[in-house]
Amino acid sequence: MPASLAHLPPSASSWAWPGRPRWCCGVGFPIPAGEIDLETAAGEIVHTGGITLTAGDLTVTLSTFIIDTTGESPVLTGLVKANNDLLFRAPLFDLELPAGLTLPLRPSRLGQLPLPGVGLTLTAAAADLLNAVFEVEAFEEGLVIGEASVLARTIPFR
Repeated sequence: MPASLAHLPPSASSWAWPGRPRWCCGVGFPIPAGEIDLETAAGEIVHTGGITLTAGDLTVTLSTFIIDTTGESPVLTGLVKANNDLLFRAPLFDLELPAGLTLPLRPSRLGQLPLPGVGLTLTAAAADLLNAVFEVEAFEEGLVIGEASVLARTIPFR
């Protein structure tokens, strides 16, 4: 959880790769599927795993993230569960692609497509949801959550 949210009631935990260590200073989520147009960077990248926020007896889980760059503005959506009841898929984070990103995207010779420095800010929908569920007024649209680095493979594993 970002330092700016450390004082809030929900505590955060995450899961991604069972039995594997977390990345230094963060967490990694596997990419099992996706499609991206290298010429335009439009596409969707699916992630497994998720984040659980807990306050008292209340648990909110955000999971099965999809990075979607097909619309006007890039967004990360996720499935939302409250106390294990699946509610809906919601836009969670607005994404800011890194400055200096040039098209077409060019994978490495090993088929890796790195995209470091993607900014994540809370969407209005996610802020409203978290404020309502946790009965606080601390979450707001545009709240800086952090930075993501995406490392996708453009060729199938063999």
